[in-house]
Amino acid sequence: MASSPLAFVSAKDGSGCMFIVERAGVIKVYQNGVVLAEPFLDISAQVSTVNEQGLLGLAFSPDYALNGYFFIYYSFNDTKINVGAVPMRLVRFEVSADPNIADENTMQVITEISQSFTYHKGGNINFGPNGYLYIGTGDDGSLTSPQVTSDVNGKILRIDVTEDLIFKNEFGNDVNCGSPQNYLIPDDNPFVDDPIACQAVFLLGLRNPWRWSFDKATGHLYIGDVGGITYEEVREVIIPEDAGGNLGWPCIEGEVVLRQACVDDINHLINPFFTYERVSGQGQSVVGGYVYRGQQIPELQGMYLFNDIYREEFYFSESINGQWQTELWSEQVSRVVSYGEDEAGELYLVSISGSIYRIIKN
Repeated sequence: MASSPLAFVSAKDGSGCMFIVERAGVIKVYQNGVVLAEPFLDISAQVSTVNEQGLLGLAFSPDYALNGYFFIYYSFNDTKINVGAVPMRLVRFEVSADPNIADENTMQVITEISQSFTYHKGGNINFGPNGYLYIGTGDDGSLTSPQVTSDVNGKILRIDVTEDLIFKNEFGNDVNCGSPQNYLIPDDNPFVDDPIACQAVFLLGLRNPWRWSFDKATGHLYIGDVGGITYEEVREVIIPEDAGGNLGWPCIEGEVVLRQACVDDINHLINPFFTYERVSGQGQSVVGGYVYRGQQIPELQGMYLFNDIYREEFYFSESINGQWQTELWSEQVSRVVSYGEDEAGELYLVSISGSIYRIIKN
């Protein structure tokens, strides 16, 4: 059992270890079927957990086995400001000489993103197939930020942290783009030549991309974006073709146009391949999962698994001849808020109630 777990992450370093991310700011090691008693990292004193805040994301460097770097994304408990304005902070740590313990003295702040409210934080971070770090940010309750490229809220960001920390800071004190900016911008980011845009922006028009993942076989990005009015949405993003694409919020949700003039201004709209209505009992908060690429359940090969926090069943989607087909799986697991994928591609369900389940063949 874990305390309000939000993620189950592999370091993909050949060790077979998985890491449990707890909302309060603790990361624990799951090794050989046992949760180790001593935390890998405990920054609970730095983490705010009001409403949707918390330690929300963990990603290990693709070269973790060599450099020991890992990154976390959390609501920074800055006592100098009010609770609603607690910023989202991205930091880097290094592992200590003990592979099961992080070195807390190595913390380096990559960036902080200013906030106004305590909800819609996104929070997932992942390294993509190209080695760049992707960050999912919520709209922070704003109906403006998602469609404005000069603001990093309501976006998928992409930054280069493969080199040691580089103090870029091209935007000075423009907190809409995050400050500091201790990273590089990939040369092929879609807004790299736009003097007004935050150059880290990779996708825009998101409301709250709570969980999303890369397909380890194709490199495609799958996003569950939590709805606001009518529909929950699930999308496939093809990289690099969809770079700079717009997911539509708050102009359109599902097939419902909310602001026609806003829709007319969108150049590259990425439509969802699956939506469902925000109805009590059917779901009101989508959780993006993974495309199954394991070996233990051949029948699931290539299927995308996802769910809704408020519904105990699961969805399986599969693209057949370019057409998506989605079915509901009747297995009952309550309050699943996230997924995990181990080095072999096997999948896990994370319940905020405290349990983590492995998906096995029945």
